[in-house]
Amino acid sequence: QGDLSTTKKMPLTLEEARSQREPMLASFKELATNKSLPWSHVKTVDGVEISLLEKAGDPLRLIKSHTRLPCSPREAFEFQSKVENFATVDKMTHKVCSPETFNETDSIYHASFNVPFPLQRRDFVWFNINTPLSVPDEYVTMGYSVEYPSIPPQSHFVRGEIKTSGYLFQPVEGSSTLCEATFLVQVDPRGWVPTFVVNMVAADQGLNLLRLKNVLSSV
Repeated sequence: QGDLSTTKKMPLTLEEARSQREPMLASFKELATNKSLPWSHVKTVDGVEISLLEKAGDPLRLIKSHTRLPCSPREAFEFQSKVENFATVDKMTHKVCSPETFNETDSIYHASFNVPFPLQRRDFVWFNINTPLSVPDEYVTMGYSVEYPSIPPQSHFVRGEIKTSGYLFQPVEGSSTLCEATFLVQVDPRGWVPTFVVNMVAADQGLNLLRLKNVLSSV
């Protein structure tokens, strides 16, 4: 439970990504909600709690942030699942698009990201899922890297790998105007980047949830 390493070696082929959809969704929710995992608290910023999970033999930390948002789970999901809102929340975004849509929940995303000087920009191609879950009023928007021949690696970017990244939105009992929101991210930027820089940037990515909170507070 809660172990993404049970899937095939990443990045997956498109066929593998689609076949692994349900296990990846289940693993994502398990990681987001299992309080028995040895999460280490990093910091709390304006009500957003940021934690990390370290696994023996894996230098890349899994980052989790959690807070309550001033809207329903569906409203948060509908905002975050729109590709045009991606850069509003993730300030490292350079460009983002969705070159292929398979159905109303599954698509391919391609995005490039700015990184600290003098590092080269990174880009990622991932299988993206925006879907309600079987539990009433729970929603997930998440993704993981995929091989996509139509968008091969380009010389002006370093192609990174998303092990997992996304949001879980859940209801708050007794409230229709609040929701529990959890953000997870574990990314390998590839190329030459010191591990401590990778983990430092990843922890800052946890603040994406704070930016989402601020945007939804102003709507």
